[in-house]
Amino acid sequence: ISGSAAQVNAAVVLPLLLYFVEGLLAEPLRLRPAIGFAGAYAALLLGGHAPTAVHVTLVVAIYLVFRLIERGRRARLRRTLAWLAGLAAGAAIAAPSLLPYVEYYRLSSSALASAALDRSASHLAPATLAHFLLPFLSGAPHLGFEQLAARLGLGEIENFNERTGYVGLFTLFVVIVAILRVRTRAARFYGALAAGSLLVVYGVPPFPALLHALPITSAMNHQRLLLMVGWSAAVLAGFGIDVMLRAEPRDRPRWLALSFAVALAVALAVVWSFVGSGFSRLGGAPRAFLLGQ
Repeated sequence: ISGSAAQVNAAVVLPLLLYFVEGLLAEPLRLRPAIGFAGAYAALLLGGHAPTAVHVTLVVAIYLVFRLIERGRRARLRRTLAWLAGLAAGAAIAAPSLLPYVEYYRLSSSALASAALDRSASHLAPATLAHFLLPFLSGAPHLGFEQLAARLGLGEIENFNERTGYVGLFTLFVVIVAILRVRTRAARFYGALAAGSLLVVYGVPPFPALLHALPITSAMNHQRLLLMVGWSAAVLAGFGIDVMLRAEPRDRPRWLALSFAVALAVALAVVWSFVGSGFSRLGGAPRAFLLGQ
């Protein structure tokens, strides 16, 4: 779901940052996780994709706050200071590359272009939800048929990577198991993260106005928060698989079958509601492509 290699360089650090946050939360508080966090955060900033670095930083900060809610005041203060120290140290490590970029951005036309394009208002059309189930529904750069987006009524879609949130059908199945069976705080957090990211990606009010009002996020394309949807789905899928493995052997097929049936029904309803009328008008090669012929 990345738009470029630079975005991958930044996005791939997210699990490592969360790992070191968990280390900061352990008792007793140790210096090693803060040092590790500083190194990982420097790698994030040096990845070369500032918008993704901002998104990842915000999510990590929200996760830290979420985890600290259950701690005492003194523990919250000490761990927040340790995290801020790691954040500052990571920024200092990346400063030789980061400061010239900030200066360049300030003097270049990029800031003006972002304001003119109103990047923060960019969002996906609801019809692109179908791509979570069928990623090649409107073609792909390596397959062709990218004109199918307009012909199926999905609107003009320019960037395959930034409109395709596909994580795999099996992943979606076990995510449903997690939603139905897991009641932990961590599962609720990642469920909320996925839902909140989707609301931003699809431009549900008041998120566009809120993001436009903030000084940094107003210059960013928030469709890239599909990254957080994919990450949350991966974590929830892990919870779902864990539930299935811990269940009694006789219960596993039942939960798998239930998740499959629910996912299949939703998939068919969602996809057909978006593309049914357009598909009926297709013919020739485009129709054969969609049918896998």
